[in-house]
Amino acid sequence: MGRISRAGVRYTLTFICLGIMPLSIPSRLSAVRIALGYAVVASLWIAFSDLLVRRSAFPQALHTVKGLGFVWFTAFLLYLTVKRLVAVILSSSRDRDETAELYRTLVETSGEGVCLLDQDGQISFCNERLASLLGYSAYELHGKRFPDLLPLEERAHLDQTLRKRSAEISDTYDYCLRTRSGENVWALISTTPMFSAEGDYRGSLAMILDISDRKRLEEELRHSQKLDALGRFAGGIAHDFRNLLGIAIGYGSLLKKQLPPDHSSRHALEEILSACDRGSLLVRQLLAFSRKQSAATELIDVNEGIRRLGQILPRIVGEDITVETLCENSEGVIRIGAGQIEQILMNLAANARDAMPAGGKLTIATKAVALDDGMAQTQGVLPGNFVAIEVSDTGSGMSPEVKSHIFEPFFTTKPQGVGTGLGLSTVYGIVRQNGGSITCESQKNVGTTFTAYFPLMPALARPAECVREAPATLTGSETILLVEDEPALRELLKLILSSHGYKVLEAANGAEAMEIAESFSKPIDLLLTDVVMPEVSGLVLAEQVLRARPATRIAFMTGYAELPGKLSRGAHLIEKPVTPNALLTRLRAIFDVPPDSLREVS
Repeated sequence: MGRISRAGVRYTLTFICLGIMPLSIPSRLSAVRIALGYAVVASLWIAFSDLLVRRSAFPQALHTVKGLGFVWFTAFLLYLTVKRLVAVILSSSRDRDETAELYRTLVETSGEGVCLLDQDGQISFCNERLASLLGYSAYELHGKRFPDLLPLEERAHLDQTLRKRSAEISDTYDYCLRTRSGENVWALISTTPMFSAEGDYRGSLAMILDISDRKRLEEELRHSQKLDALGRFAGGIAHDFRNLLGIAIGYGSLLKKQLPPDHSSRHALEEILSACDRGSLLVRQLLAFSRKQSAATELIDVNEGIRRLGQILPRIVGEDITVETLCENSEGVIRIGAGQIEQILMNLAANARDAMPAGGKLTIATKAVALDDGMAQTQGVLPGNFVAIEVSDTGSGMSPEVKSHIFEPFFTTKPQGVGTGLGLSTVYGIVRQNGGSITCESQKNVGTTFTAYFPLMPALARPAECVREAPATLTGSETILLVEDEPALRELLKLILSSHGYKVLEAANGAEAMEIAESFSKPIDLLLTDVVMPEVSGLVLAEQVLRARPATRIAFMTGYAELPGKLSRGAHLIEKPVTPNALLTRLRAIFDVPPDSLREVS
């Protein structure tokens, strides 16, 4: 019994030491420390326990009771030890689960597609974002080779990229991925190679971002830049072409005056002049279609503008489309930028043409309307009298979904690479900038009607700016400094002005004009100059002349779509080409206005 008690005491004390030790160790590595502690204490106790018990003075019975107590107490301590060990294990398991859940949430909720590729480029994992982008489920993508998701022409390049990854090279590149439905999706792909602890290549991690919208905007921007460059090129061509038309119109008009009414060549000459007028109008419409508009506004009779445009619209929309204009007899004068009405109508006509590929009917109508408070609030304008311009077609019409987006920039239903999606948004911008509004009514397979509302100008404002009485005479005796870099046109203008009594000082450029302005001893009543010239522009020349001769009137002639800057004080603008009568009439209107009443035109 004594031997059992001694053994019990020995092992009980061992359990005590081993049980107390983990209670004082809060670290998650306590299991390792416990094991080490158990080994050390047990070894020491086995070596010295017998010696300690033999020297004890306690009776044998007491040793037995104490041994049993030590056993139960040791059992309790073992319970605490095991409980602590289990708690540590469970805590570590929970931490691992929480970390795994966090990573899973980050991957699945990411705005980018995430996938793991093995050494052969097969997908071993992908998130739902990538699966939905390509039109598959994550299960269907598992095991697919990533190169199989690319168009055929891109796969060879991707194979080269996969080989680069095994050489520990990360990369970022744009690829066109093919979806399950066969559509192409542009994606920005960032890849990072993965290696084992031994340095063996295990595959790569790929982050995939959908950049289809960015690619579309880049393409639209490039297309818009091309159109802008084309517009500038067209402006330069139009300037020279208008000079040529001005020469033809000028000399033709002079010749027409010399021919008697019954001359056999008079009809042919009238046809030539009519063709020149149509050519001039066509150039203006083409420029209005392709250029930005100047901020300068003027009073325009809408009905007259539509009638003129109706002469060339059939050539624009095609012979299989009938064009009809219905303009009210009432006056429809509005304030708008020069050429903007034509730009609006040509954009709407082009839209109607696309909606009628098999032909149809295009109707342009005007009417005067009065918008009360309720109607004006609906249109987003102030109440009052308006001119309504309706452009209707018998085309395919639009669905409500398409109709809700038609005025958005870059929105188009045309195939990729056809059109910019800027036509209707440009129309909307012009209408709103001029205080108006525009609506659209459309039905599938019935047609579409666009209605633009512009504020009607009061009748009192029209005579001063829109209606001018013809001068009593076209002759004059004033001195005009004529500046034109086109020799033939300059010679024609000099002939017209000299034959009607004006004294003409001619110059081929700005430098010559300044020499004349500084050396001429008598007053110069008018500077009649081209705007765009080599070295010194007409705008700069006008400022220099005004500083030297403040009383000189300024008139600019231009064949460009828009001016490159602000007009000088009290300046007038004459658009090329101009007929002799129109030029002489405009000059008399300029000279008959006192200099003090000239206002700045911008």
